[in-house]
Amino acid sequence: MELTAENLRGWLPGKILWEAGEPTVVWRPLGPGRMIDPYFDDTLRTTATDPEPEGKTFHTPISLLREVAEAPQDEPGPGPAGFVFHWSRCGSTVVAQMLAASYTHLVLAESQPIDALLRCHLWDARATPEWQQEQLHWLVEASARATPHRTRLFIKFDCWHLLQLPVIRAAFPHVPWLFIYRDPLEVLASHEHRCGAQFVPGELEPELFGWELGDVMRRPFALHWAKMLAAFGQAALAGLPSGRGYLVNHDELPDAATNGILRALGVPRSPELLAEMAKTGRYHTKDPKTISGAVTTARLQQELPDHALAVAQHVAAVYAELETRRNGDFGLPEGSGN
Repeated sequence: MELTAENLRGWLPGKILWEAGEPTVVWRPLGPGRMIDPYFDDTLRTTATDPEPEGKTFHTPISLLREVAEAPQDEPGPGPAGFVFHWSRCGSTVVAQMLAASYTHLVLAESQPIDALLRCHLWDARATPEWQQEQLHWLVEASARATPHRTRLFIKFDCWHLLQLPVIRAAFPHVPWLFIYRDPLEVLASHEHRCGAQFVPGELEPELFGWELGDVMRRPFALHWAKMLAAFGQAALAGLPSGRGYLVNHDELPDAATNGILRALGVPRSPELLAEMAKTGRYHTKDPKTISGAVTTARLQQELPDHALAVAQHVAAVYAELETRRNGDFGLPEGSGN
């Protein structure tokens, strides 16, 4: 069967792979379920008609993304209404799931296809920033068309995608975006309790940060984590002058999600939406046994002075600047109306 935009209607770009050196889209069929899981891959497992349905995936050249995105249809997909960036372990998953509480909202949370496009310049010299911007635009448009009856689309990016913020902003210059962050001592304490894979030295390509692999592998874990957090924070600060950016401290959550965040993203605050979001925000989405931030910060200061020193040296100034900007012109909007 010849694959066209018409017979891929209702299919989601599930992965982007490089097959025989060429970027290829793996399309997945979606069942009737909603995309409400913490992560994009979880969504594929719960909403696809079969987790890996043999004979029910299509592999196409990436050029078909544009055809699907531009194909005429009765109900056009929603354009992106807001982006969520984060510092890791700071409440971004809660925010994404609260946004997904509405049946009319589509949330792409840490999508593998988006990640592939934002990192492919590391292994494909043809992937210029302009090419990445264009493909990201078509990918988002094609993804929006896979789920009918949605009015708003939100994207939660992986934390390292902040390093590609100029590419993302160039592709979607008018979309408001959030950067959610937290006291870095609490972030490091959380990774000390259970380290995220992306924070293991060498797991992410050092070239993303402009680092050398040898230097990365010689660092103590805490120093590596601190340098990563500093790089993410600096990228967010550098992006603020481009406009539409809002800084959100973990301490403002979950209440900020139903107030300032909705206003920043232009979402009307109906009683029904607020009730669903509040119900979702009561639950920890990853690990209900995670130690509270106040306890872990105190423990870190008392028992792990080397970690605290690394944070003070490499992250404290960035965190202080984020707080200054948040309390200045880049905090969430206030108000009592919709």
